[in-house]
Amino acid sequence: MQRSLLLLLLLLTVLAGCETTPPLPPVDAIDSPAYRERQQRLLQVDGWSLQGQVAISHSDGSLNGQLHWQQQQQALTVALRDPFGRTKLKVVSDGVHAALSVDDDHYESDDPEALLRDVADLNLPLSVLPGWLRGAAGDECLLTAEASPAGEPATLVCDIDGSRWQVTYFSYRQVGSEFLPRKLEISGPDLQLKLAIGRWRHPL
Repeated sequence: MQRSLLLLLLLLTVLAGCETTPPLPPVDAIDSPAYRERQQRLLQVDGWSLQGQVAISHSDGSLNGQLHWQQQQQALTVALRDPFGRTKLKVVSDGVHAALSVDDDHYESDDPEALLRDVADLNLPLSVLPGWLRGAAGDECLLTAEASPAGEPATLVCDIDGSRWQVTYFSYRQVGSEFLPRKLEISGPDLQLKLAIGRWRHPL
């Protein structure tokens, strides 16, 4: 009896070790030379910034306020302010070192995404968000719907470390010679971000 039980436990252990994460289902992407040209053009811009109203829902609650994002090559400063203008969360990174401030607490790391995840329980892919915010994602995303023949995307589907994200663009506004997102939504594992961008500086 004991031997049979041991064999059963051994079998279950082996089976558990064989379990793998199922592959993500394929995405019906569309080919758009105009989107690729726009993507290459925007990703060459070194410095830009935006301000807008943001609502973030995640597994541990929600955040609402004004988002300030400034990007200069790999360096970024991201701040979330409450309706009274007080900074509730701020991330500063030079591309190598990152610092996170939450209210009056301060944290440092070489990984801003890990800081947000471990301290604020926010699973945000900061390294690729600059492209998503402008509708010019990298190779991690596939275009599934166009907003216009000029190459602005309506929907992107993105795979990040085995997780699927979707970026939906509801409207655009003209900023200089480009049309940049005005309203968008980013949905991923246990997180939804809605953003209405009121001001762009592109490029700085």
